[in-house]
Amino acid sequence: MNAPCIRLILCLLLSRQVLAAKSYYVSSVSGNDAYSGANANAPWRSIAKINQLKLGPGDRIFLKAGEKFRDAGLVFTTDDSGTTAQPIVVDIYGGDARAVVTPPPGQHGINIYNTGGVTVRNLHLLGQGPVQSAAQQKNGVSLWCDLKNGEKKSGLRFENLLVAWFYKGIVIGADDASWSGFADVVVADCTVQSCLADGIVSFGRQPGTAAKQSHRNLQVLRTTVSKCYGDPNHKESHSGSGIILSGTIGGLIDECVAHDNGGGATGQKSGGGPVGIWCWGCDGVTIQRSLVYNQKTTPGVSDGGGFDIDGGATNCVIQHCYSYHNEGYGFLVCEFKGAAPLTHATVRYNVSWHDGRARDQAGLGIWNGNPSGESFREVIFHHNTVIVDESADSVVKLGYESNPLAAVFYNNLFIRTGGSKLINVDRHVDTLTFKGNLYWTASGDPQWLWGKGTFQSLDAWRATARHPETHRGASVGSHADPRLTDARNGHAATRIEHLKTMTAFLPAAGSPAVNAALDLSSPEFGPVAPSEFDFSGASLGARARTIGARQPLPIAGPSMP
Repeated sequence: MNAPCIRLILCLLLSRQVLAAKSYYVSSVSGNDAYSGANANAPWRSIAKINQLKLGPGDRIFLKAGEKFRDAGLVFTTDDSGTTAQPIVVDIYGGDARAVVTPPPGQHGINIYNTGGVTVRNLHLLGQGPVQSAAQQKNGVSLWCDLKNGEKKSGLRFENLLVAWFYKGIVIGADDASWSGFADVVVADCTVQSCLADGIVSFGRQPGTAAKQSHRNLQVLRTTVSKCYGDPNHKESHSGSGIILSGTIGGLIDECVAHDNGGGATGQKSGGGPVGIWCWGCDGVTIQRSLVYNQKTTPGVSDGGGFDIDGGATNCVIQHCYSYHNEGYGFLVCEFKGAAPLTHATVRYNVSWHDGRARDQAGLGIWNGNPSGESFREVIFHHNTVIVDESADSVVKLGYESNPLAAVFYNNLFIRTGGSKLINVDRHVDTLTFKGNLYWTASGDPQWLWGKGTFQSLDAWRATARHPETHRGASVGSHADPRLTDARNGHAATRIEHLKTMTAFLPAAGSPAVNAALDLSSPEFGPVAPSEFDFSGASLGARARTIGARQPLPIAGPSMP
């Protein structure tokens, strides 16, 4: 058979598939389940009618805009066979207001089980009321895969959803020994608020590796999570986070906001607490251009910070993010006992302002709770601006009871607007490297806690073990006023747009930070992959780099897309 004939047959088959796709309409006000449901003039009344169907590629479900649906949540199972190219689509008709889906107690708002190829848009998923306990563990959107063949169901998209009053907002889960799960899941332009435990969470079988995880390519884009305070009856670990990605190879959190989460898991008495946006047990996750503020932790428990690369994460990056007024570390890299090794973590071109406000925490933090082997290595912090006030322990801190670890700090700007302690590292100084950083204390004498000693000048610190802030035998780094705009008053950003337009934290003319950064492209600095853009998204081009996250003036050239 020649090529033109084959193409003709394929086109005919595709046309038949498109023609076979059906549309169904549902109105809780004017609908009747005895109608055909085939058009807007004869809609069904209940979501239960939709759940009885075996939906195919390209089928479309339309809920009447602005109406409330209370009889059932939407359910998609292996009987529903959408594809990535021709997904089953749920949307609204007859207006612009989201349709409201409030499922009965014991049901998720959207329940997707062992299937893919589903797109859901423009719904308000609303629980029965504020969730009070773990007994009501139903989620706004629940994805669960327990296939035994290792398959990853793909092509799931959730767009413009408002999710509130569930146990967790959106959950992507799997835990089968075959490593089955989901691939190419996108959560975009959604809002999750007032859920009890956490906002958006993915998890898979653990411990995974850089080559084996349950999921692949999970993306959370332009999404906001707030007022998920944490389960008060939760006793074992963190509860009250904004966005968490784990169990995936490849992931992206981009232009997201998490604020006013955490602080409610009062039943927990020890261990780690919640974080605004973070990842763990995953490979190749990037968190970028995102904002966390007013994150709290559980009373008496650590964490409660802005951003975190945590246990078992490999090849992960946090870049161009802003963290402020959080109780915990602005940016943390942390390994916990029992996790797979944490390696190749990069934190670059971020700003932390007045973080570390509870339990002796700091702007930047590192900690290794895993005693097994080389479990914390190739961790790089470069070109960050970190500003703390008197409420923080220090600008950079090694966490409590840490096992051996290796990390480097290059070309960062470390400032105290109150207090004097800059660095607090009382162990493992032989495997930590500080080079090319600019330090400043606005009041009081500076302090570097290093090993068993406390040093009150940069020269004295340089003379200690490992000779920090030296390179090729010469002194690098400095203690001087960086002359930043609004270093003390900062900027209380609430939207992603503010990250691109804020004027705070820019080095003024004559700042010792300008054109003073070490050139990290040299192999002697190890596997550093410099960004093409600064904190605000301006192209760095071929210019000499400035210490810290921001260039002094706008730079001609393309900005970050």
